[in-house]
Amino acid sequence: ANIRPELFALGRRGRAAVDGRRVLLVDDVLTTGSTTDACATCLIAGGATAVDVLTLARVAHDPSEPI
Repeated sequence: ANIRPELFALGRRGRAAVDGRRVLLVDDVLTTGSTTDACATCLIAGGATAVDVLTLARVAHDPSEPI
């Protein structure tokens, strides 16, 4: 996926909600991880101290290729 991190942003209320907190990011399916990475980057930029990710499923891939 071609995710542009600059398209992810938190508004004032979103920043207030995550500022100084550890955040759990839940994603239904992990394919390349680029969306999850962009969201985590946005949350950290918004003031989150850490972002943990819980994924319910991932797309099967060639084991010789990195995720």
